[in-house]
Amino acid sequence: MADKKGILNSEQEKAIASFLDEKVPFENKIAESLDGFIFKGIITIVDDYGLDKLNEKYKAKADALADALFEKNWEVAVLIVWELATMIVKEYISK
Repeated sequence: MADKKGILNSEQEKAIASFLDEKVPFENKIAESLDGFIFKGIITIVDDYGLDKLNEKYKAKADALADALFEKNWEVAVLIVWELATMIVKEYISK
C-alpha cells in the first residue's frame, strides 16, 4: 500500500468536494459542470501538500479528528479539538 499523503483519505476528499458542489451554485453551466472536479482537485492539493506538512503530533490528531467528524462521532471530535487546542497553547507558552 502506498504511503498516505495528507490527512484525508480519498473518500473523505470526494465527500467534501461533493458537499461543496451541492452548496456552491454557479449560474454558468460550464462552471457548474466542472466545479466538483475543481473542488476535488483543490482539496487534494491542500491536503496532500499543505496538511501533509503538519508536525507529526498535530497530524496524528488532525487525522483522528477527520475520522471522528466523518463518522459523526461528535463527542470524540470535541475531545480531539480540545486536545489540539491544549497542545497549541502549551507549545506557545513554552516559547
